[in-house]
Amino acid sequence: MSKISKKVVLQFLKFCLTGVSNVVVSYIAYFLVLFCCDNLFVANLIAYTAGTVNAFLWNNYFVCKK
Repeated sequence: MSKISKKVVLQFLKFCLTGVSNVVVSYIAYFLVLFCCDNLFVANLIAYTAGTVNAFLWNNYFVCKK
């Protein structure tokens, strides 16, 4: 088995950190929308969108930067 480089391990840790932040952003968005309008569908849609945008931005600029 070959050794894993520090760069790969660091990128994996950044990816994990991004995943945790996506969960946090999604939950915050979900509960804020539920608090405001009490509509489960809208809350889920906005939370999913917020998590996806957060994932794209962080993975693009933090994890997979060139």
